[in-house]
Amino acid sequence: MVYISPEICYIIWQYGGNNARILNKELNDYITLERNKFKTSPLVLEYRLAKYRTRGYEDEELIHSTFPRIKVGEYKTIELNGIIPLGAITKNTIIPSQPLLNNIIPKKEEIFYWGSFPSLPASKMTFYWELFNILPKSINRCKQYKLLFN
Repeated sequence: MVYISPEICYIIWQYGGNNARILNKELNDYITLERNKFKTSPLVLEYRLAKYRTRGYEDEELIHSTFPRIKVGEYKTIELNGIIPLGAITKNTIIPSQPLLNNIIPKKEEIFYWGSFPSLPASKMTFYWELFNILPKSINRCKQYKLLFN
């Protein structure tokens, strides 16, 4: 029988998937070593959020609101060490998974306030966020993370 080194089996596993684990018993140990590398030095992603602000008030029958104001924030970073799945990678861009979006995007906020006239209805200001863009430090490392943890 021909012995195949774990490094070569790992390259085959990247293209063939989990069926390639039968090539070498040491491949599972090598995969756990690769996973542990992400626990010691996690994957770093940079992202920006778009903040939307809308104003409005509610009458007895209608809801009046204005167009949202949009403000794009500064770059922030998040580190992934294997607990959160990354999502999909297409054409060197990341389409984040729902658990990743839940960790990045804050919850919607609503503030009610009353004007100077008590006869007017209460106004409402709503803040919500969406992901503007997300960039990896290294796309090759992102692809490796996706293979190991998704």
